[in-house]
Amino acid sequence: MQSWLPLVFSFTWPSFAYALDTLGWDFFAFSMLFAAPLFCGSRLATWIRVLMVASGMLALAGLSGVAVGDMQLRNIGIVGYVGVFLAVAALLAFLFYRTTPLEA
Repeated sequence: MQSWLPLVFSFTWPSFAYALDTLGWDFFAFSMLFAAPLFCGSRLATWIRVLMVASGMLALAGLSGVAVGDMQLRNIGIVGYVGVFLAVAALLAFLFYRTTPLEA
């Protein structure tokens, strides 16, 4: 077997596949942080904004695992992009459901 194959295809740190996965979730974190300021004006929108910021910050905090070489710290990010984001998605669904569309 080629000695470089595990570095490219395995899903253990360090590997190319794991690095791409981590990079993808970083884009998720930035999307939450950049979208959060768009929600304001009501208590519901404020909760969405706060939870989006929390989701993004937790997802970025999960990068500490890469920095210190302990991939168990990536679980912090999982809390952000799974746990907190599920609450964001539910609140967004509620907000969009009760918002009246504008006539074109």
